[in-house]
Amino acid sequence: MKVLSDCQLVFAAGKAGGAAARRSQALAQAGARVRTCTWSEELWSSLAEARVDLVIAWLDDAEPAALAILDRFRADVRERGIATLIATEDPELARERCALWVAPSLADAAFVRALGDLLGPAQQLHEQQELARSLRVELRQADAYSQRLSHEMSELSHESRAMLNGILGIACNLRDELHGALTDEQLEQVHGIVTAVDRARLFLDRTRSSQQLMAARGPALSSVPPRVQRCLVNVSQLGAEVCSLFGAVAERKGLTLECELDEAVSVWGEPLKLKQVITNLVVNAIKYTAEGRVALRVAWTRPAAQDGVEARRSALISVTDTGPGIPPELRTQIWRRGFRASHHAKQIEGEGIGLFVVREIVQQHGGEIEVTAAEGGGSVFTVTLPQDRRRRARPEP
Repeated sequence: MKVLSDCQLVFAAGKAGGAAARRSQALAQAGARVRTCTWSEELWSSLAEARVDLVIAWLDDAEPAALAILDRFRADVRERGIATLIATEDPELARERCALWVAPSLADAAFVRALGDLLGPAQQLHEQQELARSLRVELRQADAYSQRLSHEMSELSHESRAMLNGILGIACNLRDELHGALTDEQLEQVHGIVTAVDRARLFLDRTRSSQQLMAARGPALSSVPPRVQRCLVNVSQLGAEVCSLFGAVAERKGLTLECELDEAVSVWGEPLKLKQVITNLVVNAIKYTAEGRVALRVAWTRPAAQDGVEARRSALISVTDTGPGIPPELRTQIWRRGFRASHHAKQIEGEGIGLFVVREIVQQHGGEIEVTAAEGGGSVFTVTLPQDRRRRARPEP
């Protein structure tokens, strides 16, 4: 038969000879490539050595050992996706084991024809299952890549927006001549800066809308943090840069940005990521504080000695604001990607990823972050970073 021509069959029986040998020989004469074996480890080696189109499991009797192997065999071929036919000449055994009953009087030619009729659809189903399995793998890979790219673009958009806000605040102060009069040419250039920043923010808004649409089409996947080159980072200097950049933004909103920076507070880490931590915390504090002040502090911790041995100190970064504060029941939820308190969701622009990014960076540097209530109202975000995760002795600055 055409269906059986060059078909790879494994014919497994409980014992050699008898009806099983006669039926397998008939299949071979019809053009199938038949490999016979008994219910033993030989069966599994036959399945592993080459491609198999169909396995015929022939039940000679109801011996417990043979039935136990049959149950194991069924689970194994189901996982492998191999088409299987369980057959027997015992009608009682056929009913018990959900097998095909082959009457002893059935001619070999009729048996071969019946098997060919069953094999055609089985082969098509097997091919469709293999194609579906391959497509599922490709779809999972594409979805993972898409989500990873979406997360990276979302974080890039968030940080770009923060930088643009800082530039816009400085440009607006120059435009409004808060720091002195400008010439007409200088004013024209400042207006050009303001216009360019506004256009860039509009572009980021469109990008964010596209990201939100992509996120709605599939589940979010955790992105894998890239490997980065690390060095000794002066955290105090990073704090000074952030204060210089966002001081004008706070002033324009009627806030005071206070900076208390101890000298030479340094940790082993990645400079851009650590600056991103300080920037996000300061920008958030300015954004959610209507009046009062925002205070950034960078200092060394002073751990108490234990058993006479002085503990290694850590870098401490804290951002205090006089905003509305964070209710205790929300302090464990604010670190989730996309989380925004319901009373802020419509009032204040944002994507809800800033604190998620901050915590990931802090954890990548072996540090800890917590939020507490500030005295008199507001919040205090405190980051503690180990001085040197390489555990090598360094001179105290």
